[in-house]
Amino acid sequence: MKLLYLFPVVSYQSKISNNDELKDMMLSDIVKESKSLKVPEGWAAPDSLKTSWSEGDIHNVLDKHQSELYSSYMECFDEIFDKEYEIKVSNIWFNLYEEGASQELHDHITNPNGLMRPAHFSCIHFLSYDKNVHTPVQFCDPLGGSRFLSPSLSRDYVSGLIDVDISEGDFLMFPCYLQHRVKPQKVSDIPRVTISFNIRLSKYGDSEEE
Repeated sequence: MKLLYLFPVVSYQSKISNNDELKDMMLSDIVKESKSLKVPEGWAAPDSLKTSWSEGDIHNVLDKHQSELYSSYMECFDEIFDKEYEIKVSNIWFNLYEEGASQELHDHITNPNGLMRPAHFSCIHFLSYDKNVHTPVQFCDPLGGSRFLSPSLSRDYVSGLIDVDISEGDFLMFPCYLQHRVKPQKVSDIPRVTISFNIRLSKYGDSEEE
């Protein structure tokens, strides 16, 4: 007998080795910059979510520390990918969640500026995160709708949402089509800050974009 994994949804969880250093360098600047930010038009998130997301823009604090960030992220990619690879990064932004802040269910299927084709993966870096008070990212089963249509499956199918066990400094990479959300934050003096971005693999092993 053997198991057949047909079209599995594979995601990756790694660790930013120098997260304490990055947090010391960036957190205070992110908090300051977030005070002037608003929720983008079309988002269903409350005003207590502060995001620097804006397609095509580069924001001061992320631009200032771009080399340190990318160097740390490349360490994670080297751990994840088992063949020679090249990636294109786009749409890097930070989210700061204050008390009550949340984010609606969404995906990252986009064709942002700087990428000729849509991204393959989305990444989240948990720069500042207290697992005792902050809510984790919650992923949605991409086949949830189909499962509920099957009477034999729906009887045992409890939930199409799952929380990921997150610690500060964690790095997640997942398919950009995978929907996810963040539930409202509890009262805390510690800001929940994540840095997110999308990537496209332009080369992996012998496969290369034409």
